[in-house]
Amino acid sequence: IHAQDVGSGADGISPLRSVIDLGTGSFITTISPADESRGVVLGTSSSFTAKELTINSSGGASVVAGIYSIPPASGPAIIQLDNSKITAKESRDTTYGIAALNTAVTLNSVEISAGGEKVVVGLYTIAGTAAQLKNIKINAASDIGESFGMVAVSSSSVDITGDTEISAVTAINAEGRGSNAPTVTGNGKMLINGSILSFTGADVDLSMTAGSVFTGDTQYDTGISVLQLDIDGLGSKWLMTKDSALSSLTLTNGAEVYLSDEKNLTARQTLTIDKDYHGNGGRIIFNGVLS
Repeated sequence: IHAQDVGSGADGISPLRSVIDLGTGSFITTISPADESRGVVLGTSSSFTAKELTINSSGGASVVAGIYSIPPASGPAIIQLDNSKITAKESRDTTYGIAALNTAVTLNSVEISAGGEKVVVGLYTIAGTAAQLKNIKINAASDIGESFGMVAVSSSSVDITGDTEISAVTAINAEGRGSNAPTVTGNGKMLINGSILSFTGADVDLSMTAGSVFTGDTQYDTGISVLQLDIDGLGSKWLMTKDSALSSLTLTNGAEVYLSDEKNLTARQTLTIDKDYHGNGGRIIFNGVLS
């Protein structure tokens, strides 16, 4: 499927109250330099399933998105992808790999790449969305540095398993709205490059297994939100890039936290753990000169 427009936008597929199964090996390309460019736009009560799908959406003056699922709250949608690749790029405003409201999202072995001039988000979940992610790769890059690998907002939930790779200025951003707060849980080998944030009642709980590497910082609002890291196994490490705060930290079986670059321990950075620290065979490595 190829959709190209020079004036009013280009959408590849736009189902409404429909069930779409593309089978295996489909390609969707959308280009619209003057307006929105979106590979798949899901409407009310729609279901979209595909295997080995490739989406390339580019060139939008406003929104560029690989998959855009923003149905009314009364009509949920479904997205299920296996072994697929989504690329969204060249927006002069906002870029989403996948944006989903009130949608059941299941991604197995999916790679998301998003880039643009301003705000760039690999996976955006909001209000009622439940996302199940296994063996996911997300890369987000912005010309002005406002890139997010994953954003979970309001009453959405994200569960991560398998091998996970996320790279962005902010790798994970969970943020509540009013009385509605998101949850982000994860278990498996993780390669995370970027900040992990939990605010306004959000709950982020990640268990990183052997071989995981987290390069970045953690921030949360004490007493309001939760941010917990459990880092386990030889080869697992957290390389802190600036002062960090979280509610609890567990280090076991050879896992390490470097309070600065592991090759340059002269930097002085602060790690604040507000509730519990548990260690069993883990190490926290820092400059030996204390003051």
